Order: sequence, then structure tokens, then C-alpha cells
Amino acid sequence: MVSYLAGKIERAWSTPTKWYPIPIALGALVLVVVQYRKQRRATEPEVVSQREGGAVVKPAIDGPWQVSTTTWNSAPGTCGRREPKPPARRVV
Repeated sequence: MVSYLAGKIERAWSTPTKWYPIPIALGALVLVVVQYRKQRRATEPEVVSQREGGAVVKPAIDGPWQVSTTTWNSAPGTCGRREPKPPARRVV
């Protein structure tokens, strides 16, 4: 019994595998389905717990978040950088 099983496994591993490229349309279809599932899952509210009083829903996060800092003593568009003052002119 063991030799029969060993022989079968050996023949299975020695069988060459022939790979074929997938059609472009099939690859594009897989990408579209994955993207659709991600978008659909993002729009559905996620229920954290269900009780008699109602369901507790996990809040949706509106991202991406950005933080911007401003310096009130600078000119617009300089991002807080100040131009160096020109040297004082000496009148002789």
C-alpha cells in the first residue's frame, strides 16, 4: 500500500505543468470586480454590536486627512519663510 501511494505521488510530482497566459479581458474583469467589492464594502455601515435598543454602527472615516499649518506673520504663498532684509544703505 505504501509503495503504491509513493509511486503515485512520484508520478504526480514528475508530471510537467504547462502554463498558459490568461486573456487580458479576464485580468481586467478580475480587477473591476475587486474594485467594485472594495467600494461597496466602504459604503455599507459596519455594525459593531446589536442589542435590543438598536445597533451600534462603526463610524465611517472620511479620508484622506491633511494637516496644514500657517504662520500669520508671513506673506501668502511663502509657507512661513521670510525673505532676508536687504542690507541698510550707507549714505556717505
